[in-house]
Amino acid sequence: MSKILYYKVLQEKVDPIKIAEDFLIQEFIKMFPDAPEDFYDQMRFYVRKFPQHYSLNRFWRLVSGISEDYMLKSLYRVLKGSQYNWSLEEVPIKELYIKMFDGVLGQILRTVDYNAAKGGEILRKMPPEERLSILDPFKFNKDNYPIIVLEEAGKLIVHDGNRRTLDAAAFGMPTIKAYIGRLKKEAGKPAVHEGFFTILTHLIKDKEEISDEFISCLTGLLTEFKKTYLDAPEIIDEYIPRHILPQLKSEKQKRIIEKVLKIVVPSQSL
Repeated sequence: MSKILYYKVLQEKVDPIKIAEDFLIQEFIKMFPDAPEDFYDQMRFYVRKFPQHYSLNRFWRLVSGISEDYMLKSLYRVLKGSQYNWSLEEVPIKELYIKMFDGVLGQILRTVDYNAAKGGEILRKMPPEERLSILDPFKFNKDNYPIIVLEEAGKLIVHDGNRRTLDAAAFGMPTIKAYIGRLKKEAGKPAVHEGFFTILTHLIKDKEEISDEFISCLTGLLTEFKKTYLDAPEIIDEYIPRHILPQLKSEKQKRIIEKVLKIVVPSQSL
């Protein structure tokens, strides 16, 4: 049982798709801060509609593209993975830790062991002009979606919403709404998105000579991916034969990948 005391449980179980939708909406607002209000209304509507109207697979591709490729965050792997149970809670800011390392905010957080409330205290004591120069570029008041937090080694670590959390702390707010992920009792797996395998495709296509050492490394890599990641078996078993193999122009390259797949996926019929 967790040792952390929470302020209020607002929703005991939350679908990760809902969290991913909120994340996308928040990021799109940050991308287009000066757009007219009707743009935001339509954007919210279509983001909420996306998982049902289009394929769920495409929705998760969008989440992976924004979180991992654009924002360089690892949210996709934990939201789509099977490791965590998610809840919505109102959490004391003093319980939150922010792993931010860059810039002025990173310097401040290092002095207080990355505790959000203590970082907020330092910001609050600054002259107003200096504090606003640090926080203002990151304030987006059009929406106030919950931050995303993971419980790691008995601490609540903010994974999305660092600046929203510090903004709240700097203005003396005692709590903030958060989606909290806690590891399930049964072992789960993180997710990996198809973009990684696209990179592998380019690597194979761009190599003039494919050595036995390369084949051995590729076989080992795909085997480990299949064991480690939730959706890797599906991607390796289906996506690579159907989408990657046809892109390879060289018959030699195709034969090599077919050979690798027969090792990684013994039942694969190519």
